[in-house]
Amino acid sequence: MSITADSTVMLAALEPHHLVLQAIGALGSLIYVGSYLLVQCGHICGNSMLDTSCKLLAALCVMVSLATAFNLATFLIQISFIAISIFGLWYRISGRFAARRSRQAHILAKRQEYLPGVEAYMPGESASNPPAVQQPGLPRGRG
Repeated sequence: MSITADSTVMLAALEPHHLVLQAIGALGSLIYVGSYLLVQCGHICGNSMLDTSCKLLAALCVMVSLATAFNLATFLIQISFIAISIFGLWYRISGRFAARRSRQAHILAKRQEYLPGVEAYMPGESASNPPAVQQPGLPRGRG
């Protein structure tokens, strides 16, 4: 049997499950959009293991749906999300992420020691957008 015949037989075997596979892909899309909404609302951090896990799960779900409706561009995007998510989870689990944050905190502490009165910010922060500090006696949230 040729490769074309094998793929035709495989697609024919998946055809009865087409709607199920498409529903799994739609679930993946909902996971992508839902986690993005949670990040934008501030409920989860865009740099957290939860967000990374959501992206990995969503990409896997969308990949499943490509079994009966293949699209090269979507396939390449999902492969990228899977690879980057696995790397990100490994990076955090291996302790390298915590070690990097510790080194950054040490550098900032030394900077403040040698330059008293000069504000030091973590990467991603700026003087116009300093980290939020909870003041005692004030309610959390909007205000």
